[in-house]
Amino acid sequence: MTTSGTACAVSSPVRPPAVGRAAEDRAAAALAGNRVTHLPVPDSPYRADFPSETVVAALAPLFRPGVRVWAPVGIGDHPDHVGTRDAVLTAAAGTGCQLTFYADCPYAFGSGWDANDRERPPADRWEPQLAALAHLVDVTNPWITRLDDSTMRLKIAMLRCHASQLAGLSVDHPHFMAWEGPLRQEVFWPASVPIPSLEPTLGSSA
Repeated sequence: MTTSGTACAVSSPVRPPAVGRAAEDRAAAALAGNRVTHLPVPDSPYRADFPSETVVAALAPLFRPGVRVWAPVGIGDHPDHVGTRDAVLTAAAGTGCQLTFYADCPYAFGSGWDANDRERPPADRWEPQLAALAHLVDVTNPWITRLDDSTMRLKIAMLRCHASQLAGLSVDHPHFMAWEGPLRQEVFWPASVPIPSLEPTLGSSA
């Protein structure tokens, strides 16, 4: 799931930011042979709260046994990432789908992949967000993978499709797309147990 990108690109009367971001998403996904479905959810500065009910309603019919779902941990405390994670947790309850949570970039590597969490800016610390997943994943043992050359080449090509994002990212992370830079590594946590069904609330029909 991606948000519409309203706040992430320069506005244009001909091509609104959300339209441009959606086109970038589709172009990047096509390189990997995938397709994208966008929900009508604007970025956080352009709304009050994350529309959890809308997102859960859209995701729940897609989750079932055998489906693998990748969701952000929420590192960086970005409301869109945290909201997406929590919506996935709700939608996945009782479905038997396979959940994997990935370290949010660039927040996760901003101080270095191996930095002590206390050395990271408060918003970029891993521990507070992983605590929300401690009942599902082994937070002390992330899976770490180093991309091979062909996968790294594809990853960089996909990132280059997101022109509206690259200029801003390059200011704080000037070398993040270097061939041997931080994007060579990916960190994630597979859920070790399925999410149980949610308890019915008072007044609901169980």
